[in-house]
Order: sequence, then C-alpha cells, then structure tokens
Amino acid sequence: MTSEYTPGNAVGVIAPDVAVLVGLDAQDALVTELFACVSGSPTLEDIVEVLLSRGLRQLHGFAAATLDPNGVRVVVRGDFTAAVEGEDAVRGSGLLVDRFFADARVVRLTSDAVDGPTLPVLHGVVLADSVRLNRAEREVGARNARFSESAVGVEVPAWSDPAKPDEVSTSMKCWWTMPMPWPMESAGLR
Repeated sequence: MTSEYTPGNAVGVIAPDVAVLVGLDAQDALVTELFACVSGSPTLEDIVEVLLSRGLRQLHGFAAATLDPNGVRVVVRGDFTAAVEGEDAVRGSGLLVDRFFADARVVRLTSDAVDGPTLPVLHGVVLADSVRLNRAEREVGARNARFSESAVGVEVPAWSDPAKPDEVSTSMKCWWTMPMPWPMESAGLR
C-alpha cells in the first residue's frame, strides 16, 4: 500500500508520493482543485499555490508532504503537524513552516488527536485525522507493478489446432470456467 489514513474530520487528498490534510468541508470546491493538482505529479509549491488561490486570509490550517528519492518535504500551517520518524514534529506557526528531511522514508500528517483504525488508500479523497505516506512500501509496489507488466506481453493461442476449434488449449480453459452472462449454446460454444 502507498498510504494509510485514520478516519476523522479533516480532508485528506492523496496520490502516490504526495498527501495533503486540510481543514476544509468535504464539499468545498477547493477539494476538487487539490485532487486535480495532486493527481498530476505536483511540487509542494503547486499544492500551496492551490491552497492560496483564495488568498492568504482564507487559507485554513493544513499539512502537505511530498516524497522523493532524496527524502520528505513538508509544509504546515495552523493546528496541523507533520512527523518524520526520528525527528521532532513540525507544527504550524506563523504563515507557513517548510522543512525538508533528507533520507526520510515515512511521514505522517495529523490534524487532531488520532484515535481509531488505520485504513489503506492509494489515491483519492478521504475524511481523515491523519495520513501516512511510506516511500519504502511505494517502491515495493512499483517493483511488483514492473513484474506484472512483464507478463502482459505473453501471447496465448486461442485454439490448440485451428482445424479442430472444439479443442480449447489448456491455457484458455481457465477463461471459460467463469459463469457466462449468456447461454453458451446461443453463442455457438459448448
């Protein structure tokens, strides 16, 4: 899994390598803008620009993080925090707090006291009190995706012998073990 969240009251906007936890109503149009932003491989500046699009005075508290091979970068405002293992938590103070943690692999963004189950999320918008990104798990997932992509190009013949179409090859029999949405006789298959 790429990310995890603890259900709560803030809005978590999550994509691979990026997460934002913000004090907005889930129906706020800014949530849709944030989701579009994080879905396009943004920088932290891109995310803050969306958050500031209504003006600094309208900006709610938030925590945002991006992961890259060199570490974790966080920006925090208001009552939100960002915690990297082995480091003091970054708390919002002043306009914004912007920090980079070299070689960090995990970051947890929180909005409130976190209590409850932790659930997985790959990409989406959730109501959450915390969001956790883990680069190590993402890299494992990427290796697994590369492995499964290598099997996509395998060609499987539909029939063992074109002259005998009633003899389905062993590799294709698995496709016909699932229930068909129509009677096989009407499709000319038996």
